Amino acid sequence: MLPLIPGSASPCSNADILGHFNPLAWNVSNSPLPGVGSVDQYEVGDISGKFGMLTGRTSFDAVYEDPSMPLTGPYSIVGRSLVIHHTNSTRLRCADIIANTSTGGQLITSKAVFNGSVAGTVQLRQQMFADGSYSDVTLDVNLQASTRANLLQASLFVGSNRMNGTLCDSVGGTFNPFNMPPKSSSCSLENSLSCVVGEISARQGNVSLTQRQVFSDSVIQLSGDNTVVHRSLVLKDGDTIVACADILPDSPSSEQTFPNVTNFSRFDFRRRVADVLQLETARVTILPGSPFTVQGSDCLRVNYMVSGEVSAEQLSSVKTSAAMGVFKESDVCTKSTGGAGLLLPGRLLLALMFSVAFLLPSTA
Repeated sequence: MLPLIPGSASPCSNADILGHFNPLAWNVSNSPLPGVGSVDQYEVGDISGKFGMLTGRTSFDAVYEDPSMPLTGPYSIVGRSLVIHHTNSTRLRCADIIANTSTGGQLITSKAVFNGSVAGTVQLRQQMFADGSYSDVTLDVNLQASTRANLLQASLFVGSNRMNGTLCDSVGGTFNPFNMPPKSSSCSLENSLSCVVGEISARQGNVSLTQRQVFSDSVIQLSGDNTVVHRSLVLKDGDTIVACADILPDSPSSEQTFPNVTNFSRFDFRRRVADVLQLETARVTILPGSPFTVQGSDCLRVNYMVSGEVSAEQLSSVKTSAAMGVFKESDVCTKSTGGAGLLLPGRLLLALMFSVAFLLPSTA
């Protein structure tokens, strides 16, 4: 089962969300009648098979324990959907299975949009918590290869860098913040901590380029210093890059431009942004590549993202808040980056003045 497609005319259809969740490829012909066998004798997603049918009931309230239906890990049902069938097996109702955020979790979302020989999207969702911990990432992969590409599947990686315009030559190597040995024989879905973070297909398998898929990954992070946001997703056929796309934030994000500082403190910047927004520091993530010097100026720029709900007005208030201290936006920086040539180095300005003086006609 896949999550519902927003706005679909047939949200519960097999074309949209597919059939029973069966990651262990259980042979359903070996399953006993509904409600007779133990939970390990049915598909992971076959709830009525495990606990009995709803036939003839107008209301129903019961609690069951099912150790074969995890909410975390590679076989998690979170991010998928629940379907109720008519007695003739047609689909009556369906709904997404989503994480409960009332426990203090804040949702982070990002997306990579592919265009070209492979088109479509990969959406990434994760909850993070005030202490900096985080849930698994749900990847909703919906990619289609063109007839010209002639590919049914490809391997998926996280590149260390973003794209160079529309080209994939700048994505760098596979994102590996913990210096794990690449292509390790011990890397697997059940042993994901032995994997390089960016080697998604090494643990999840290849991604389909013909139909939608959902994966649950416990290694990828969307928040913190090892975020994959503002990096890239790379599709490969063997060692050949087929397509790539930047991973961009759907969660609230902004940039802050301020005069150069001698020693930039990542923690101090995050703490000040959090203080202005009145939220936990862990919810503020500095995106890769920041801070960087703004071309043609003596200013730094930081791109950052906030998990959870923050309004555009709140984000805008960060720019000129006195609480930002040395990171407060300055007119010098915003003007110099807003238009070329507004601020010129003193020697160049003096040289231009002399040039104009020599060109003016003499009044003597």
